[in-house]
Amino acid sequence: MQYRSEIDGLRALAVVPVIFFHAGYEIFSGGFIGVDIFFVLSGFLITSIIMHDIQSNCFKLSDFYERRARRILPALFIMILVCIPFAWVTMLPTQMKDFSQSIVATNLFSSNILFWKETGYFAELAEAKPLLHTWSLAVEEQYYIIFPIMLSFIWSLTKRNLVWVLISLAVFSLFLSEWASHNYPESNFYLAPTRAWELLIGSVLGLTNIKHGTKNSDFLSVLGLASIIFSVITFDSSTRTPSMITCIPVFGTALIILFAGKKTYAAKLLSNKIFVGIGLISYSAYLWHQPIFAFMILKGISFNNSITLMVIFPVIGILSYLSWRLVETPFRNKKIISRYALIVTSLGFSIFFIFFGIAGHITEGYKFRYSKEIMSNWVSGTLSQDYELSTFSHAEAFSIIGIDPSSRWSSARVLRSSENIPSGYVLILGDSHAGHLGKGFAKVLVNERNKEVHILNSTGCKPLINHYMVWDLSRRSELPIQKACRDQVIAWEQFLRNNKEKYELVILSARWNEMVNNENYGNTKITERSLLSRHDELNQVRQFSLIDRIDKLRSGFLDTEKFFTELNLKGYLLTQPPVQIKDLRLGKSLEYFDRARPGRVIAKERHENLIKALVGANLTNSTVIRVLDSFSYFCPDKGSFCLNRDGNVGLYVDTNHLSPAGSERLGKIFLKHLNKN
Repeated sequence: MQYRSEIDGLRALAVVPVIFFHAGYEIFSGGFIGVDIFFVLSGFLITSIIMHDIQSNCFKLSDFYERRARRILPALFIMILVCIPFAWVTMLPTQMKDFSQSIVATNLFSSNILFWKETGYFAELAEAKPLLHTWSLAVEEQYYIIFPIMLSFIWSLTKRNLVWVLISLAVFSLFLSEWASHNYPESNFYLAPTRAWELLIGSVLGLTNIKHGTKNSDFLSVLGLASIIFSVITFDSSTRTPSMITCIPVFGTALIILFAGKKTYAAKLLSNKIFVGIGLISYSAYLWHQPIFAFMILKGISFNNSITLMVIFPVIGILSYLSWRLVETPFRNKKIISRYALIVTSLGFSIFFIFFGIAGHITEGYKFRYSKEIMSNWVSGTLSQDYELSTFSHAEAFSIIGIDPSSRWSSARVLRSSENIPSGYVLILGDSHAGHLGKGFAKVLVNERNKEVHILNSTGCKPLINHYMVWDLSRRSELPIQKACRDQVIAWEQFLRNNKEKYELVILSARWNEMVNNENYGNTKITERSLLSRHDELNQVRQFSLIDRIDKLRSGFLDTEKFFTELNLKGYLLTQPPVQIKDLRLGKSLEYFDRARPGRVIAKERHENLIKALVGANLTNSTVIRVLDSFSYFCPDKGSFCLNRDGNVGLYVDTNHLSPAGSERLGKIFLKHLNKN
C-alpha cells in the first residue's frame, strides 16, 4: 500500500481533540469523535492491506495477526507496566481491584465489555480509570479477529458483491446504533456491534480506493475537514454517540480519504510536518494521555488551569515520542525483533499481567498494602456498601413493594426487621440521594421505629410532579435520560395514587441543588466522563438565568405539594448535603479530606438558591411536606468549613453521596425532627 502522509495528518486530527476533550477544554466538547475517526481509519488501512495480500495470493492470517501484534501490543504493554507502580501507591483497595480487573480485561481484548458492565452512577470514577481508553482498542481487536476471516470468506463466495455485502452490514450496524442510542446508550457506546459500521465504512473506503484511487477535489476534501471540525466544536455530552449524527465526522473522514489527493489544499495541510509528526506518534499519545490524567485525579491534582496543562502536554508529547521511537518502531521491524521474540515477549507480558490482575481481584485490591487500623477505621467507614436489615433480590423487592419487576424502575429496596411485624410503612423516593439514605435510615426507622421502609430511586430523576429534570424540550429532541425520567415520574405518580393509604410518610430526597447551580467547583476534573454522564440536563440548565431556574424549581415544589394535598399524603423533603470540592473516594488521609471540604460561605451561597425556591413555594411553612434542612448539620455556624468526616470515619463516599456513617448521622437528625412534629 502506497504511503499517504495526509493519513498521518488525519490521525493527528483525531488524537488531538480526544486529548483536549479529556483535558476539559469546552471548545473541544465533541473531541471524543476522534475515536470515531480512528475506527474509520483502522477499517480503511486494514482492508487495504488484507486485499492487497489476497489479490497477490499471499494472504496469511498468521502474518496479519503478527502485524497487528507488532503495532498494538508492545506500546500497550509498556504503558500498563508503568501504570502498575503508580496504581500501587495512589489507589485505594477498591480502586486497585478495579484496576486489576481492567488489566486482565485489556489483555483478553474485552475491556470494552468490562467498562460497559461498570457503567453507572456509583461506578468507580470514570476519569480516574487509567485504562478506560483501552475500550476502543478492544473494539478494534475484536474486529481484527473476525473481519479478516469474514472478508476472505465473502471474497471466495462473491468477489463482485463484496462491497455491497459490507455496505449492507454497515447499514444494519448503523441502524442498530441509532436504536441503541435511544434505549441502551451505555451498551451502544462500548460494544462492537454498534461500532462496527464505522470500521466497515472504512473497509468500504479501502475497497473503493483500491479500485478507483484517490481523487483530487478541493471542495469535497475541505468539506470533509469542515465536517470533522464542526463535530469537534458542536458535539457535547448531550450528543447521542454513536448514532446517525455520528455520520457527520465519519463521512467527513471518508471525504478526506477519497478526495484529498496530493494536489488538494486539504492534503497539503494534513501533510504538514507538524500534523504528520503528531500522526506518527498518535497511537502512543492516545495510550499515554489517559493514565496521566487519571493519576493526577487520583492524587487530587487539578489540571483545569493553563499552568498545569503547559506541563502536562509536553510530558504527553515526550512520552509519546519515546514510546514511538523506542518501542513502536523497533518492534515493527522484523529485522530487529523476530517473530519468535515477539511471541515470547508478548506471552510473557500477558501472563504476568493476567496473574497480577487476578491476584489483585482475589486480594481485594492488594489491601495488605494498608495497615489494619486504616482498613478498619478509615477506608471501611468511607467506602463500604449499602447494608440492609433484610436482604432481598431486586425482583423480590419489586414484588414486596407491589411493582412489576419488568418495569423501568431503576432501583427498589425493602428495609425491614425480619423478627417483628412492622408498625407502618415509609416510602423514600427520589434519585441517588434517595438511595443513599438506606445506609443509615434503616437503623433509625426500622430499629427504633419498627417501620418497613421502601426505597424507590432512579439515578438523576427528581421526584417532582411535572418538573423532574427537563428544562426545555423545545430546544432539541428529547434526550434518552429525559424520556426515562419523564416516564419514571409518571410511574411514581401512579404508584402513589394506588398506594396513598398505605404509606404514613413519603420522604423526598434528591440532588436538588444541581437544578439551580452548576455544582462543579471549577478547579478539579473529578467528574464522571461527560460523554457517559447521566446528568445531561445540566447542559440545558445553564441556558437559563438563575432567577428562571429558581422559579422553575419553585413551580415543581408547588405542583408536588398540590399533588400530596390531593392524595392526603404526608411528606418530608430533605435538602441535600453540601457538595465536596474533591471526590472522597480518592482520599487516603485525613489531610485529603480536610482539603476536600468546601468553605461554609460558598456552600451556603449555593444552598441559598435552593432555599429561595423552597421559600417561594412556601414549603418551609407547609404542613403537607415538611422540610428538613441538612445544611446546618454538615456546615455548623461555628466552623469555617463544612464537615466530611467524624474523626477517622468519612461521612461521604464521593463528592455528594453520604457514606453509611453520614447517612446514619442524617437519619438520627431526621428522627429527632420527626419526634418534635
